Amino acid sequence: MARKQIVVLGLGTGAGRIVAEMHAAPGPHPVLAVLDSDLRELDSLDVPVIIKAGEDLTDGEGAAGDIERGRAAVEQEATVVRELIAGKDLLFLVVCLGGGTGSGGAGSILRIAQEEGVETLCLALMPFGFEGPGRRTKANLVVPLLLENAAAAIVLPNDRLFASIGTPQLAEAFVRAGRVAADLIAALCRMIATPAYIRLEYSQFLRILRGSKRQFTLGYGAGKGAQREQQALSGLWESPLLERGRVLERARSVMVCISGGDDLTLAEVGAVMDGFSARLRRDCHVAVGTVIDSACNGSLGMLVLASEEWIPEPLPDLSLSAKSAAAAHTAAEGGRKRPEPEMQPLPAKPQIPPQKISASSTRRKPVRGSRPAAKQFDFLEEPVPRQSRFSNTAPTVLDGEDLDTPTFIRRGIKIKANKE
Repeated sequence: MARKQIVVLGLGTGAGRIVAEMHAAPGPHPVLAVLDSDLRELDSLDVPVIIKAGEDLTDGEGAAGDIERGRAAVEQEATVVRELIAGKDLLFLVVCLGGGTGSGGAGSILRIAQEEGVETLCLALMPFGFEGPGRRTKANLVVPLLLENAAAAIVLPNDRLFASIGTPQLAEAFVRAGRVAADLIAALCRMIATPAYIRLEYSQFLRILRGSKRQFTLGYGAGKGAQREQQALSGLWESPLLERGRVLERARSVMVCISGGDDLTLAEVGAVMDGFSARLRRDCHVAVGTVIDSACNGSLGMLVLASEEWIPEPLPDLSLSAKSAAAAHTAAEGGRKRPEPEMQPLPAKPQIPPQKISASSTRRKPVRGSRPAAKQFDFLEEPVPRQSRFSNTAPTVLDGEDLDTPTFIRRGIKIKANKE
């Protein structure tokens, strides 16, 4: 099965750093690109595709939080973006909201993807709480746009992301947060693109995204060694990304990707899913897939996309009428229509014409105590010719009468036939 072709595009400075972390990680990658209007930042990134936006608008110093300037800068590179994503299966847009280039240019990128017929999955990182209401307001203006135009949007607050990495020094915190986000994106890409024994078909993946109203929360858990499945479950349920399990307990739709090496067993997958599902709502829709990577031998990871919304698909009508079944059979035979058997009416009861039954062919049942009725014959005008063994003997004649002829004939007595 062919791998899905994915482009990961980082829009803006913060997103560019996340994509650079993906490129630094070992293993195969999708197409990685960064688009930004801050040229100094772009020069510091090691990413295969670099798109410099709006040099004449920003003097290479970024949009400085101006949404309109950021949008105009991105629009100038529309042709380059179109060439980058043309013919691909999925655009994974990574954007840090609240600034000028990311907030201003996200809508333009989504529009170009729609025009090219490319599905878009978006990871949007929201500003820190301490950054103030201005950046948060700009970010909140863009989120509805993402939900409306992307196949799905994963909205991840920076506060949650940084809470998941502990409390290191500031510079180290940004590095770690970038790695976590990069690992999450890479895991999603592997889930979508990599053939597996238990896999989420790409069409199924998109149906789940739409059925969940396109908004997800992302979480991850991992483990190593003999108890790796229990470690992965514990890390997942305790993750600040999922509000320490509260998001999962409220979720109505969940996608799970279990990743491991060649040593991943079916029993481990079953144990992980049993433990995971035990704490979900009973009506939660769950879809699961696996990713096998020999570089992950000895470890097990769980990537979860959870949504508090779910629109179930109507169940198919499996009842087929005889006519529908016949039509399907005809189509399977190449369109040759087989004549349907017609129901023949039952044959009518034959009408027997009335027949005249001679008196000689009927017998009357004798009444007990009475004499049996004699045979009745129609009157014969002519004598019956002699036959059988007496036909050659001499007649018995007395006083000129042939005594072999019946008396009623010799004497001319007419006998009426019995009409009963």
